[in-house]
Amino acid sequence: MPKDRTSSERSVGSRAAARDAYARTPRATSAPPPDDGPDAKKRRPDGTMLAMKHNEEDDPFIAIDKMRRITVCKFKGKVLVDFREFYTDKASGDTKPGKNGISLSAEQWAVLKANVEAVDKMVAEAEK
Repeated sequence: MPKDRTSSERSVGSRAAARDAYARTPRATSAPPPDDGPDAKKRRPDGTMLAMKHNEEDDPFIAIDKMRRITVCKFKGKVLVDFREFYTDKASGDTKPGKNGISLSAEQWAVLKANVEAVDKMVAEAEK
């Protein structure tokens, strides 16, 4: 049976995984494309691109990469911002949400947004 890692070991692994994921994120260098409707790509102030898309049920999501998405949903009357990995079901070929991910409450989302600059500084420091 695998040994359970301590919280500090998980923390270090998570930071490393986040840093590696950030490093692999493609950066847009060309001019923004014309707005082609609800699924058009949007340029953020830092130059990176986010694509607002819609799934089969017409629910909006933001694709972080091919198999990771950000969605907003309601669960038990609470609004959640969901960061989740998806997988392709071999039997049906459908894209389905996986168990890996995190759901933030509206309050947690506000804390994250308020600390984006601090996280950017930590990322920059870690990349040195």
